[in-house]
Amino acid sequence: AAVAMAEKFAVHSECRNTSWLTCDIQRTPFADEEFDTVFSTETIEHVPNPRQAVAELARVLKRGGRLYLSTPNYFSMIGLLRLYRTHLRRIKWDESGQPIVHWTMFLRTIRWVRRAGLNIVECDSSGHYLPCPRR
Repeated sequence: AAVAMAEKFAVHSECRNTSWLTCDIQRTPFADEEFDTVFSTETIEHVPNPRQAVAELARVLKRGGRLYLSTPNYFSMIGLLRLYRTHLRRIKWDESGQPIVHWTMFLRTIRWVRRAGLNIVECDSSGHYLPCPRR
């Protein structure tokens, strides 16, 4: 769905020289040090092994390249709401149809990035989520 939306946006924006590929983030078909910049937005929490996914992103990144990684911090108000709802079993938690395989937390994500051999230049752990009933 994300690729379809991106393709539509690229056509609308007259963005050229763009190619699209879907693959397993834990085992990509790219060579070592192939990219200057890698973006992973709200992805690693959905895979069986997020630590391996971050290591794979580091592998395809050129020396001196940049990884922009975002992931939910479930050690937050939204995480507490999810825990509360799950515990009471009143309302099934839904992330718009996406499975959550691993709960990610800020410090855990930092540990995965460092273990992948990357230096953290800047990070931010802020997020503002408002729970909406029946949504």
